[in-house]
Amino acid sequence: MYRRSIGIILLSVWLAQAAYAGTLDAEIQRLLQLGQPQAAWTLAQQNLPEHAGEPAFDFAAGLAALEAGQPQHAVMALERVLLVQPSFHRARLELARAYYQLGDYAAARREFQTVEAIGPPPNVRRRVESFLAEIQRREEDGRTQVTGYVELRPGWDSNVSSATADSTVDIPALGVVGLSADSRARSDRFLDKNAGVTLVRPLDKRRAVFADVAYRDRENVETQAYDTRSIGLSAGMAWANEADRIRLPVQYQVLYLANQEYRRLAALGVEWSRDLDPRNQVLAFGQLGTIRYPDDATRDVDSLLGGGAWNHRYAELPLLVSTSAYLGDEAARESAGDPNGRTYYGVRLGAQWSGIPAHTPYASLSWQHSGYDAVNPVFVRTRDEDFAELRLGWDWQPQQRWNVTAEASFVDNGANIALYDYTRQQYAVGVRYQFD
Repeated sequence: MYRRSIGIILLSVWLAQAAYAGTLDAEIQRLLQLGQPQAAWTLAQQNLPEHAGEPAFDFAAGLAALEAGQPQHAVMALERVLLVQPSFHRARLELARAYYQLGDYAAARREFQTVEAIGPPPNVRRRVESFLAEIQRREEDGRTQVTGYVELRPGWDSNVSSATADSTVDIPALGVVGLSADSRARSDRFLDKNAGVTLVRPLDKRRAVFADVAYRDRENVETQAYDTRSIGLSAGMAWANEADRIRLPVQYQVLYLANQEYRRLAALGVEWSRDLDPRNQVLAFGQLGTIRYPDDATRDVDSLLGGGAWNHRYAELPLLVSTSAYLGDEAARESAGDPNGRTYYGVRLGAQWSGIPAHTPYASLSWQHSGYDAVNPVFVRTRDEDFAELRLGWDWQPQQRWNVTAEASFVDNGANIALYDYTRQQYAVGVRYQFD
């Protein structure tokens, strides 16, 4: 009697689990039919640890990942389906589509042709033929992919020049010196006008060349002397396999202040990332560069930067957490500029929540310490600073190509020289359109 009871209990638990899995698959499919792919993918992610390997769940999760713009996760889920159900042709068709979105055209063609060979219904055959024709066209066109965005961000800044709020500073050779209003913290409204374009040309399924152009323009309403504009260029090579990605970018940027060239930056970088599993990713990066100030050579430095990061997506929660740490050095080009050289290091913690359909709240906390290389000749002290920033934001995607973002940031730069000690707050709402 006891063994029969145990058996009945175990059978009941198994049936309940199977019923829940079926309900879960149906709910993911329902969200997709309602046009909520991000919600469907979030639900699938939350249940991956418990249900990965179940063909019905994996198929629904693969569809959700594909529609949510996560083809790499779609590939993993759909390959698990086909491993146990190789004749599930709908799963193979969606796998082919996932490879297509990833730009792995050889794998996509193989899967599309496998579906075509079984003699599918006419509507499916037409769809497969359309994809195969598009793959051929892209390959003949060199497969160059172009994406970009334009953005407007009006906002308010409590300290447009990152200046001290003090009205006086103590200079050893002169005593207490008063600061004019233009030399102290000033608030203003601003409008950010940003845009960017990225070109990627695959050489084969593992190698590609890329180029980026980024334009950023901040126009203040009253303090035009602190208007900034920058143009950045980046180009290089990228390599990728199933888990690893490597990029070697060459970067160049020009920064303008009040429509006058203020600073030039040139750098050679290396970036590596590896997916440890569906929920964990590690990254490492390094950069060797130069920073030049056309009007003040004593500020010119050669720079070296290195660091690493870890991204973790929780299985139980729709939460992505990222942490990073870095160490850098800026060595003055001229001995007279030694007080401007510095060694710095910092850490950053960030998080974003994807549990609300079409909405992504996020937050980050950053801290950086800078120790300068020599005594400042004016203040007769070696400069030392601790920079901290809290950033809070909310991103809303009302349509596929449109994003609306509200963001607030709070900065506290503590320095042992009063002139460089300041706080700053910024609030902005932005609208971004993305194209491809």
